[in-house]
Amino acid sequence: MKISKSLLSAAIVGMLMTSCGEEPKTSEKEAGKEEVSTPEVVENTITTFSVLPETAEVKWIGFKLAEKVGVNGAFENFTMTGYHNEAASIKDLMIGTSVSIVVGSTKTGDEARDGKIIASFFGSMLETENIVATLKSLKGETEGKATVAITMNGKEVEKELDWSYTKDNFTFLLHGNINVPDWEAQVALDALNTVCEEKHRGEGDVAVTWPDVDISAYVLIDEKVQAAP
Repeated sequence: MKISKSLLSAAIVGMLMTSCGEEPKTSEKEAGKEEVSTPEVVENTITTFSVLPETAEVKWIGFKLAEKVGVNGAFENFTMTGYHNEAASIKDLMIGTSVSIVVGSTKTGDEARDGKIIASFFGSMLETENIVATLKSLKGETEGKATVAITMNGKEVEKELDWSYTKDNFTFLLHGNINVPDWEAQVALDALNTVCEEKHRGEGDVAVTWPDVDISAYVLIDEKVQAAP
């Protein structure tokens, strides 16, 4: 059978193109298709906050001498009530919390000084076996200003303190400075200055017990993230 030269040439060209690996052309319709990945389904979660009361600490710094030297102290015996565990926010958890502090549990690292503070300072006040502090409000979401009602010397006074919640270490902190005479307790300050006169003498040979006190309180928070019901 005879094969024409033109037909034979076409066949040879086709074989050469195939052997050189030329990819078959894709139709415009197929080229327009893109691979679509299935989006990952994110499960709904809720976060709750609870107080770990056994981790709480209450500390203070009083000041003596004309140079205003700090004296560090803490209360070792107190109770926390009024918090709302498994709350949806720090505010919901903490607002309403009360701390009742036994003043006789104050510690400064010096037993003689502790005795003078308990007997002469707190002992000169009215109805002050306990100091009670209640958290009334919080401004801000993770830090801001807090309103705290503090009852001491038979008098309740509201004070604005700073607060923060640190997610890195799950710590709720209250701190600020209060002025003892605001509780009509100048007599208590004078009594403490008298029994501590020798230790409170500084520049000018004058015994000074400063009226302001730095206070701080903190507690660890149990923050849980779980699937929404």
